[in-house]
Amino acid sequence: MATDVRLEGPAQKQFEKAPKAIQNELRKLAQDLAIDPQWGEYVPVKDVHNKSTVKKWERRIGRMRNVYKLDLADGWRALYTIGSRGADRVVMILEVVDHKQYDRLMGY
Repeated sequence: MATDVRLEGPAQKQFEKAPKAIQNELRKLAQDLAIDPQWGEYVPVKDVHNKSTVKKWERRIGRMRNVYKLDLADGWRALYTIGSRGADRVVMILEVVDHKQYDRLMGY
């Protein structure tokens, strides 16, 4: 079963502002995520130290049970969650950020 991979809300704008190399890398990784949504590194929601980040995400997409991280070139990160739409799985990319923004989002 193929999985739909999409940029959710602000992640679309972040993606568009990212360097072209990051955009290309994320496009390639999206193909991997469509086959195996759990391909990224699992980050328990309870381990996100900045609780306002989780609340922001949940206001946009609803209750979250999982967050995954993709390490991209030059310290960039993509954060995503896995959800469903009926019987179909959906990977929602929540953030596409550089390392400094990632640390702020996660509360490090």
